[in-house]
Amino acid sequence: MREIKFRAWDKEENRWLTPDEFQDWLTFARNLDSGSIQGEPVRIEIDRNDVGLVQYTDLKDKNGKEIYEGDIIGEKEVYFDKKTASFDLKGSNLRLWASAGINEIQGNIYENPELLKQNYE
Repeated sequence: MREIKFRAWDKEENRWLTPDEFQDWLTFARNLDSGSIQGEPVRIEIDRNDVGLVQYTDLKDKNGKEIYEGDIIGEKEVYFDKKTASFDLKGSNLRLWASAGINEIQGNIYENPELLKQNYE
């Protein structure tokens, strides 16, 4: 069974949220979705639009590093394809599962967006 986990990028502060902050953000997001704030107040204030939530693909690169959505592998962005319900490499015919384990993560779209610019020039 595939391991399901997430990480979150704070676009406002340009940093990955700590596990505690991430848990607080999830509570905050759930409360916003339900239309009510219940229980203890949320310890942090993060606008939902200021957080990049990315999911683990259950794959690792050649160095054993976990691959998440938004990671950059071989100058291509990892994304979730809703049509096929799978993770793939944007703008490539090569499937993510075929390239995982033989390629390495160069960065991600949040910390290293310049790595993708060369693909769109």
